[in-house]
Amino acid sequence: MAEFKITDLTELAAVDVDGSDLLEIVDFDADESKKVSITSLQTSLVTTSAVTDTGALMESELESVEDVKALDQSVSVGAAPVFDASNMTNVPSTPGGSDTEVQFNNGGAFGSSSGFTYVNGAVLTSQNINHIPLTISLASGQIDDGFKLKSFAGIDLIRLTKDGKVVAAGGVEVSGSQVTLSSRANLSDDSTGETSFVSNTNGSNTDKTNLTFSFTSISNALGVKKGLVINSGFTPSSGSNTYTLAELNPTINQTGGASGITRAVYLNPTLTAAADFRAFETANGKVKLTDTYSAGSGSLDGSLLELDQTWNTTGAPTAFKINVTDTESNAASKILELLVGGSSMFYVKKNGVINGTFPTSSAGLDTGDLWNDSGTIKVA
Repeated sequence: MAEFKITDLTELAAVDVDGSDLLEIVDFDADESKKVSITSLQTSLVTTSAVTDTGALMESELESVEDVKALDQSVSVGAAPVFDASNMTNVPSTPGGSDTEVQFNNGGAFGSSSGFTYVNGAVLTSQNINHIPLTISLASGQIDDGFKLKSFAGIDLIRLTKDGKVVAAGGVEVSGSQVTLSSRANLSDDSTGETSFVSNTNGSNTDKTNLTFSFTSISNALGVKKGLVINSGFTPSSGSNTYTLAELNPTINQTGGASGITRAVYLNPTLTAAADFRAFETANGKVKLTDTYSAGSGSLDGSLLELDQTWNTTGAPTAFKINVTDTESNAASKILELLVGGSSMFYVKKNGVINGTFPTSSAGLDTGDLWNDSGTIKVA
């Protein structure tokens, strides 16, 4: 090897040096001030740029050498490293896809069609007819609700209970699969001035039904079967509050040539065979009918109560029947009484005695009218 002196470290850039010759390039007979230590040579030769040029990595470039050494799988482009919750934190809420979209498919890529999209809310779209948009599986022995929708203030708006009931904030329950709420329905808080259920269907649409309850046919002959049950209570200790369990408030305005039938309540059963069908029955309480319209003006002549029945039987039906259980009552009690303007015109006492306000003269009476001739009932 040729011997030469290096008096300036910048000259090393022009020297092709092998590591084994490092000791030979130093002139130990030279002036002490001109000698170069091995450490200085290493520092000058092994620079970051020199290492980078060779494709290597300096330890000083790493935040933590130990963390790099701990990697046990490739993280290069095209690799498929697997991480779990124990070593992943602060994962971005939107890993890819279009703005406001979180997507997933079997290929692991984010496409233009999403399964879950957050815009003004959450839209769950089934991408296949065999797919279920949302499945919530409860733990065995679940003790709390399975699903809740809360207001901004954190108040429960709608709850799906562990036993399958949908409960609105006002306490309205829709249980099981027997009830279908049709149309644009709103379940709202039933606090003061509010209602528990509001249905806002456009009545001008043809054959539109606001609310439909569809029940499957019940074939079991045992037990008591009920289609719809409304349970409520009213227990005031004072005051004169008015309580109504169910209220219907239709507005009817038929003008011009309109003459169709309008109804508030319509029962239309199909009686294929019925031993004792009762279209309407009350176990307690009175039935009161008040009408101020049917005969209240003009030439209207509607009836307050109209009963129509078809008799086609060998039996002996009764069109109008009253059955009173008289445990203890006043002797003047009446089975039937008819009044006009608050004045009694005709009545039947509980012992069967008939009384009424009969005219005392036959003058002006129609044929067949009854009149009182000094205590004797006569027919005109």
